[in-house]
Amino acid sequence: MRRRDFIGLASVAAAWPLAARSQQPANMYRIAIVHPTAPVADLTEETTHGEFYPSFFRALRRLGYIEGQNLFVERWTAEGRTDRYEEIAREVIGHKPDVVFVPTGRMALPFKHTTSTLPIVVLAGADPIRMGIVENLSRPGANITGVTTEAGPAFLGKHFQLLRDLKPGLKKAGFLAPRQGWEIWQPVLTATSQSMGISVVGPMVESPFKEQDHRASLASMIDDGIEGLVVSTAFEILAHRPMIVQLVQDHRLPAIYPFREYVNDGGLMSYTSDFREVMTGLAHYVDLILRGTKPGDLPYLQPTRFQFAINLKAARAIELNIPAALLASADELIE
Repeated sequence: MRRRDFIGLASVAAAWPLAARSQQPANMYRIAIVHPTAPVADLTEETTHGEFYPSFFRALRRLGYIEGQNLFVERWTAEGRTDRYEEIAREVIGHKPDVVFVPTGRMALPFKHTTSTLPIVVLAGADPIRMGIVENLSRPGANITGVTTEAGPAFLGKHFQLLRDLKPGLKKAGFLAPRQGWEIWQPVLTATSQSMGISVVGPMVESPFKEQDHRASLASMIDDGIEGLVVSTAFEILAHRPMIVQLVQDHRLPAIYPFREYVNDGGLMSYTSDFREVMTGLAHYVDLILRGTKPGDLPYLQPTRFQFAINLKAARAIELNIPAALLASADELIE
């Protein structure tokens, strides 16, 4: 993925205060939030399960959109069942919201295949071109735009590099991802293996994404002799993070995660984009679309700020000594 094809979040942020100061919306607007796994109770400003949606709704509030006053929100979940994606896409589209927000690239595809007119904003965890969401990042065209949580192939490579910095002799690492995600990330995984001399193994998690699938996948990788684990940005996996963190800890396995929420749940390390920045960007795109901008004219956004956190308590629990240089590079050390 070429970096110049993206517009960074910071580069467009300068224009947002002007939008916020313009005439505030007075009509009732309808948006639909469709999640692959999370319960609808977590898709609110009040949720305690991460900063994703509180940041999103706070940004909408700053722009003048207040749920129950001039904003009506429909919340949908597939409860981890990928076989329901197409059915849910048809149902949501049938309700005719003004904008659909889909927080995963994989779930966006049924919407793309079902409608060419309803505006769709997508939070993609990987290359949106390789995923088939859009054909061009600077001008997506059609009815879809959004934000990616990754800054090109280097983002995933950074996770493997940090794992290597933690264990300098690392030779084999596991990568936890759904099958489709594995296929999308395969070029980066191959390049990582070749450049770092790390053998990257699966197996991929099949769908639906249930607890037993993750347990079987991790057990297989551990039996294969992995010395560390990298967890993908797939939101289908994020919903099972407490169980995954506990399994990894039970096996005393060093791991790095793509979201801070894993570290909050006891995970060892996370390297992630600033999700307050990402969700604010998504909210502003929703605002622009509600004001009449065509989604296809809004370039896919790329995060510009990243955070590296280390959970020292998790390191002590598995009796792991973290190199001083790695500690010094962390943005946050959690005691």
